[in-house]
Amino acid sequence: EIKKEVISRWYQRRVRGQCNEGCFCPANTYRVEWFFTPLGGEEVQLETKGRSNLKYTIEDITEENQGTYRCKGKKNYRSMSVEIEVRTAEKPTGCTAVAPENGMVTPEEVEIGGTVTYNCEDDFYLSGEKTSTCEKSGQIASIPECKAVEVVAFDVPNGGGSPNKKGIMDLQCKTSDKSFNGNAKTEFYFLNEDDSTELIEGNTNYSVKKGVRTYKKVGVLVKDKPSTVICEATKRRGYEESYRDYQDI
Repeated sequence: EIKKEVISRWYQRRVRGQCNEGCFCPANTYRVEWFFTPLGGEEVQLETKGRSNLKYTIEDITEENQGTYRCKGKKNYRSMSVEIEVRTAEKPTGCTAVAPENGMVTPEEVEIGGTVTYNCEDDFYLSGEKTSTCEKSGQIASIPECKAVEVVAFDVPNGGGSPNKKGIMDLQCKTSDKSFNGNAKTEFYFLNEDDSTELIEGNTNYSVKKGVRTYKKVGVLVKDKPSTVICEATKRRGYEESYRDYQDI
């Protein structure tokens, strides 16, 4: 993408022959001259306003004005000069998306105007927009963060009760953390011997008594199931905290 570029920078006492955004020439000079060497061509002197102009403006960088620009400052029979290379950049056609730390992004390559989607690993939540756009500059508009979930103290009733003759029982977990409420996403899982989990389907009831929050799964068939259950809850508000604990049945 062609952009206007201004070659300018204040004088620094020791010039080492390099510039960043522009050239810098000796201040308080009696005379400053600017020169241009096109790619594969010979150096020519440029016309500038004033004899001590410390900047040179390129109105539009094209292939024709690619090359080396040099400013030369003279004072008291001494001179210094600095060079800067100017090149055009290829117009981007897409973006390469970078995943946030502890997260993922899909797709990794996307065209201009396309959308990428972010997700986080387990025990991390997304802070920022879930999607972002590839801009004309070839850069992704924004990248969210994946922040660690905070573990909160959690209590399980002793034994959690006992199953009835049909192998059915209620499962519940409790917390005194007041920031958890009925909007918290709460799930119960059976924990298998290989540490894999099995989601326990059904609605979760929520109640508060004397400041204690209770999440209950009613009428769960536990017969011939693993003897350990995981209760896991995450706040709906930003998914910033969760608690997780185990219950033996």
